[in-house]
Amino acid sequence: MPHKEIESVAKQYGFIFKDLKLYESYFNSWRIYLEKEGVNYSIEKDGRDGWLFFYRISATGDDILYQVESYKFDDSDFIGECEKWFKTV
Repeated sequence: MPHKEIESVAKQYGFIFKDLKLYESYFNSWRIYLEKEGVNYSIEKDGRDGWLFFYRISATGDDILYQVESYKFDDSDFIGECEKWFKTV
């Protein structure tokens, strides 16, 4: 799980790393929580169904900003996809 590398790239784009939740017993899924300019975001790897999601978190719920099939990803693919997303926010 490339969370340290994703955290490093996130910082380059002005994000603050808030938390990491590992769900290893649930198909090696994980979720990273970030903040930028007072707005909360998260990145979720759904290991069961093979998706990578990018969310904006608000009081009314999580809005999916972007999703991509990730079942064939290696660590560098996860980092690259996250960097693409960070550039858009």
